Amino acid sequence: MACFIGEAGIGAAKEGITRQRWTLVFAFVMAIALVVWLQQTLRTAGFFIAVMLLAAFAVVMRRHVTEYLRTLRQDLLPWIKGAGGEIAVVKALAELPDNYLVFNDYHPFKNGKRVDWNVDHVVIGPTGIFVLDAKNYTRTRIEPAEKDPYHAKNVRQADRNAREFKKAITTWSGGQLAAQFVVGVVVYTQPDAFIVKLREGFTRVIPLRWLVSEIIEHPAGELKAEQAYRIARVLYSQLPPAYRHPWQDQLDKFGAAVRHERELQRNKHEPSSPEARTRRSAQPTS
Repeated sequence: MACFIGEAGIGAAKEGITRQRWTLVFAFVMAIALVVWLQQTLRTAGFFIAVMLLAAFAVVMRRHVTEYLRTLRQDLLPWIKGAGGEIAVVKALAELPDNYLVFNDYHPFKNGKRVDWNVDHVVIGPTGIFVLDAKNYTRTRIEPAEKDPYHAKNVRQADRNAREFKKAITTWSGGQLAAQFVVGVVVYTQPDAFIVKLREGFTRVIPLRWLVSEIIEHPAGELKAEQAYRIARVLYSQLPPAYRHPWQDQLDKFGAAVRHERELQRNKHEPSSPEARTRRSAQPTS
């Protein structure tokens, strides 16, 4: 099972609630005021009068309530659906082996403040670095970017995320990771998603059911074990200390998997037993 750092979907859910916070606060206050008013009316005027006044209030406010619910649904629901899509991606990525590390809702800090970009998921492993952007739509058929402006926007966002991420890790590593290739991937998480075009420039577009096989079978460039762990530590170091602490065991688990993989690779080139090493050293050299 892959190692994970961060909670998926938290950023999307928080963003949706933040955008509608004053609307939600107003609705909460109005609900409390209505309950208090109803209690007072019941106490002073009786049950029948209270019901009649409540019915009249409902008739007068019906249009406003309907408009409010429609606006809330349009603005909040996409963020909630987005969070659900990110959670679905995490469930799929759990099938990766333990020499893969996944950062969820990766949002690094600079000078004590969050930078102005973040990515849904970053996957690091022997097949490279993948920056995933999860999308959760109602419709199943995804047309090419030239025919679908919404999909075109998603592709541009994934490509921009990959470029920003590549630039960031180059800076954070002091230039040591400048040659590392980063692949942007748009993942459509709705059931039975059908993608007409699987490559949009350098960006890959896939349905959720293909995600694990895409990462394992179509590498973004080979990463040696020590390189993968170095990248993981660079990313981890950009998170605030309070956020890092709960995930230290996952980073340690990934480090142990990396060391095990390194030993396996070494044993492919070196004899595994003392007797074999003795026989090898005794062979004449030309």
